Amino acid sequence: MTAVGKNYYYLKVGIGAGFQCQAIHVDSVTIFPVPIATYNAFPNPACLGDSIHFVFNGTTNASGGAINYNWLFTSGSPSSGNMVGPYQVFFNTGTFATSLQVTQDACISNPVAIPVTINPLPTPVITGPTSVCINNGVILHATPNYTNYSWSTGASIDSSLVIGGVDSSVFVIVTDVNGCKDSAFYTITTPGALPIPNAGNDTSIVLGNSIQLSAVNSVNAVSYHWSPGATLNDSTIAEPIATPDSTTTYVLTVFDANGCAASDTVVVIVDQTPVIVLPNGFTPNGDGQNDVFIHHSRGVDKIIEFSIFNRWGEKLFTTNDITVGWDGTYKGVAQEMGTYVYAILAIMKDTNQKSFKGNFMLIR
Repeated sequence: MTAVGKNYYYLKVGIGAGFQCQAIHVDSVTIFPVPIATYNAFPNPACLGDSIHFVFNGTTNASGGAINYNWLFTSGSPSSGNMVGPYQVFFNTGTFATSLQVTQDACISNPVAIPVTINPLPTPVITGPTSVCINNGVILHATPNYTNYSWSTGASIDSSLVIGGVDSSVFVIVTDVNGCKDSAFYTITTPGALPIPNAGNDTSIVLGNSIQLSAVNSVNAVSYHWSPGATLNDSTIAEPIATPDSTTTYVLTVFDANGCAASDTVVVIVDQTPVIVLPNGFTPNGDGQNDVFIHHSRGVDKIIEFSIFNRWGEKLFTTNDITVGWDGTYKGVAQEMGTYVYAILAIMKDTNQKSFKGNFMLIR
């Protein structure tokens, strides 16, 4: 009896010569197929914390007889089952044996086994500064290397820019080569409010003069830095002396006790109009006051000639030294009180040559 299905069998019994007396008995036997115990296990491999779904997709017969499903999930939760399923099973990391054998109408299927693998989750670590000043930026890094990054800041690489006062708590979700995901969190502290710099009001000077800058009205400032520093006597003090040759914007950066910085600017306007100014008289009487007739200039690069003449046109004094003036003498003899003439020929800082001429009084 090997054919699946209902099989009929006949029994014929006879007695006497030639079986003159006969009887026939008919009976049937039904042969059921052996169950087939195939199943799916998915996802496989999986990540720690994910469940694996076990779904029976084999065959049983239509006899209506009781069916027993002998599921085995080694080290799983649950670890076994006797229903058709599907089953949702959790495992720790590693590779585990699972199997199924089906019994129906005393027919036992061949056992089917599927190993399942559970991969560990990635363990990202965020590194970087733990404190950042308001509105300043720092770079955080996620390690080790992963195939994908998704930062709360929107970054999608292994590092992210974090802005103080904006991103106080940051996280990154990483994906490893097995497709497993996990996250790491990082807290950034932000010191108090930034210092308040005050570089003072814009101002102006005449070319060649100096002016003192001041940051003393800054709030919460413990150190200072002025830029550009080339025309300052000290770029790291609160009140440096500035001697710019041209209109200059100075940037003041102040730092508080936390190292946080803020900046302000001040403009020093430099009047570069070339001019030579001389007094209308002088008193060479040896009292130390106004004893020398000398010019005051700005925008002058070089004096070619500075000469003094008396009323008859006689040259009494001449020099090309920008720092030297006339003391009221000629050949060692004090000149008499009266009107004299000066003449200056100079090269200005803009490279133009200019001449100046006028009268002045010698007063005794």
